[in-house]
Amino acid sequence: PLLDDRGKRMWELLICDRTGSFQWSRYCANTQATTPWVAEQLQSAIDEAPVRPTQIRAFRDRVKTILERSCERVGVPLKMSRRVFTLQGWLRQRSREVYPNEADYTYAPEELAIAIDMERTPPLPLADALQPDRWAIVTLRVSDFKDAAEWETEYRELFPVDWSQFDDDTVIPGLLLFSTRSRPLAAWMAGADPVFLKAFGGTQAGLVLESGMSDRRIVARFSDDKTRSEGRGFEDRKLDARGLHFMGIQTDPRSQSFAGLWLLRDVD
Repeated sequence: PLLDDRGKRMWELLICDRTGSFQWSRYCANTQATTPWVAEQLQSAIDEAPVRPTQIRAFRDRVKTILERSCERVGVPLKMSRRVFTLQGWLRQRSREVYPNEADYTYAPEELAIAIDMERTPPLPLADALQPDRWAIVTLRVSDFKDAAEWETEYRELFPVDWSQFDDDTVIPGLLLFSTRSRPLAAWMAGADPVFLKAFGGTQAGLVLESGMSDRRIVARFSDDKTRSEGRGFEDRKLDARGLHFMGIQTDPRSQSFAGLWLLRDVD
C-alpha cells in the first residue's frame, strides 16, 4: 500500500519462519523486483536466520517464475502454497502498525490487498487408495488444543495462535478421517499441504479440502439430512473460532494417537 516519490507502487519481500520468531523484510521499486535482487535478499535472510530452511513456501503466483529462479540460486526448493498463516498474520499486523507510519513513502490504503489467488476448479475425489473407511465431524475446545504439540502424532503441522484471544471453552471444529491405511493417507496429506476445509450443500454436498495453491479434493460426502446439518454446524463453528479448525487422521475411533494432525484456517 506504499507509493514512492514518483507515485509508483512499492514492492516488498517478506520472509519469516513458521513461528514468526524470525522476520526479515525489504522494500524495492517495481523495477528492482528481479531474480538477481530477490536471490540476493534470500541469501542475506538465510545467512541471518538461526536455522537454514529446507523449503520455502510462497503464495504470490504472479511472481512464481522469479521466486523459482531465486530459490534455485540459493539452493532451497520452493513450494507454492496457501498454507502461509504466519505470513498472513504478519501482513495484517504491518498493514495496521507499519505501513501507515512510513515517512518516506505515500500510504495508499485503498490499494491494500492481501489476496491469495484461488482458481475455482471443480473438486476431485480422493484416489481410491486414499479413501478413508469412515469419517466424523468432531469438536475440541481451545483448552484441549493448547497441548496439541505434545500429542502423539507421526505427521503434524500446527502454527502459532494467540490463544489468549479466545475463551478456553471456545469450540474448534474438526474432521477426523479413519483408515486402516492411515499412515500412507497421512503421508500423502502432508505432501498436499492442507489449507482449509469447506462444507458445501446441494447435489454434491460434502467437505472439500483446499490444499497447495489451488488443489481441491472431496474428503467426505454428506449423504443424508443429518450429515448436511453437521456440515452447516461445522461452518458456523468455524466462524465462531475465527476460521480455525483442524483435521486428524487415525486408524480407528478408538486410537489414542494420530497418524496425521493439521491445524487449519479458512483463508477464503
